[in-house]
Amino acid sequence: MSTPRNLHNVQQRTWRKWSAVARHTFNELYSSMKKNQILFLHPKQGALTRQKWQTVAWNAAWVAADAIREYERDNKAPRRALGDKVVDITKSGRAVREHKVVH
Repeated sequence: MSTPRNLHNVQQRTWRKWSAVARHTFNELYSSMKKNQILFLHPKQGALTRQKWQTVAWNAAWVAADAIREYERDNKAPRRALGDKVVDITKSGRAVREHKVVH
């Protein structure tokens, strides 16, 4: 997947933190929601103003992209289970001690 462009001017600080998947999700979700307010409203709900709906769409897309970022971050490192053996290693690569995961 190529790196998606920042089509909607997300702050660069945040845009750089998101993976390509999170960026793509933001772009697609924001564009889809912005154009299709009627799909997301309760049948008895009146339409929101354009500005208010863009804020709702922006926030939903942002939450989705952040959720992807958190998921990717949390699932990158291997999880340790109770009782697993863990070896502490010095910077030089020498094993110092072995212990079990207790919490």
